Amino acid sequence: MDTYNFKLIAMSMEDAKRTLGFPPDSSPSASEVRDAYLQKAKVMHPDIGGDLEQMKELNVAKDILEGKARPTYDRRPETTSTRSRWDPPKADVITFDEAKAKADIPSGIQWLFVTDRQRGKSNWNSDESSNYESAFVAYGRTEQQHVFVGAYYRERHDFYIGGTENRDTWAIKSFKMPIRDAKEGINPAWLYGHVLSAFKDIGFNGRFNSKIFDAREWTFKEKLPTGATASIKHWLVNSGQVEGNASTVVKRKHIVSLRVNQSFDSKPGYYSSPFSFESSYFQLVLIINGKEYPLSERDWVAFAKTRLQGKFLTTAIFGQYYYQGSEKTLTRLRSGKIILGWMIHKFVDLPSDAIEILKAAEAQMKGTPYVAKS
Repeated sequence: MDTYNFKLIAMSMEDAKRTLGFPPDSSPSASEVRDAYLQKAKVMHPDIGGDLEQMKELNVAKDILEGKARPTYDRRPETTSTRSRWDPPKADVITFDEAKAKADIPSGIQWLFVTDRQRGKSNWNSDESSNYESAFVAYGRTEQQHVFVGAYYRERHDFYIGGTENRDTWAIKSFKMPIRDAKEGINPAWLYGHVLSAFKDIGFNGRFNSKIFDAREWTFKEKLPTGATASIKHWLVNSGQVEGNASTVVKRKHIVSLRVNQSFDSKPGYYSSPFSFESSYFQLVLIINGKEYPLSERDWVAFAKTRLQGKFLTTAIFGQYYYQGSEKTLTRLRSGKIILGWMIHKFVDLPSDAIEILKAAEAQMKGTPYVAKS
C-alpha cells in the first residue's frame, strides 16, 4: 500500500479540514477548498522544494472535502498517541522474546482481539531457500489506555547443505492512547484505522485482511494467533462491545463457514464417516460470524447423507477429500444460498440464535434458494 492510499484510509473529515487550514467544525465551500489547496500547494509541491509526503496528504484532504474520497474512520477519541515512525531491526536474528522486551508493552493488558496472520508481498521461494514476511496486530486495554501492538517477522528457511535450517527476525512495537471516559465507546472504523496504522508503523506493506480472533483468553506469548476468525464488526457484537442494532454495525455482512475436525480414534462428539475408512472420525463445526457451533450427531449425519445436484454436501463443499482443519466459507460459494437454506430447514439441534443468523445470511446472498419438499 503506497503512502497516498494509506493516508486516504487514515484521514478523518476533521483532519482534512485542519490540513487545509479550516477549523474542524467549519463547512468550507468548494471554492474555499480549491483556493486553500492552491495556496498550500505553492509551498508544499516537491517541484519547488516542498515535502512529497505533505503534498500527498494535502491531495487526500482536498479529495475528501470535495467529496471525491470518503473518510473511513473517525479518530475519536482525540488524543495524542505514543505512535512514531519506526523501522524493523536490521540485525540478522532478533528473537520474539527480545523484540517483545523492547516494545514497551504495558502490564495488566486485557487483550481483546488479534488480527489474523498477514502475509507480505515480498515472499520468494527457490530450491535452496524460502523467505516469508508476516505480521499481526493485537489490541487491548488497561484501565487507563488503549493499546495496539504490532508484530512483524521474517521467516527464512535454507535447504542447501550448510545453510541455516530456520531463522526468524522479529520486530514488535506498541503505541498507547488514553481512555478519556469510562463509558467511551469504540466503533469499527476507528479500530480499523488504528490497526492499519499499527501495520504501517512496523514497516509491513502487505495487503490487509481485516479478519480477527477474539483474544480474551489470549496472551502475548503466541507467535501465531489461531482460532475462529470474525470481522471487526462481528467481533464488536459478539464480545458485547456494541449492540447488534447499532448504526455502525447494523449493515454488517454475515459470514458462515464450515470446518472439519478429525480424529483417528473414536472420541465423544466425533462420528464415523460413512464415506471414508472406518478408523476415521469427523466432526463438523459451523462458524457463524466467528462463533463456533459444533454440529450434533444427528445434524451431522443428516448433512453427510444429503445430496446436492448429484453430490453429497460434504463433497460439494470440500471436494472428494477433506481433512482435519479443512474449512470453507459457505457465504462465498455459488451454492451457498441453497446450502444455508437446507441447514435452516433440516438442522434440529442448532441453537435458535444460530438459526436466526443463518436466515439473515441466506437473505443477503444471491443464487437459488432452497425449496423444502412437502
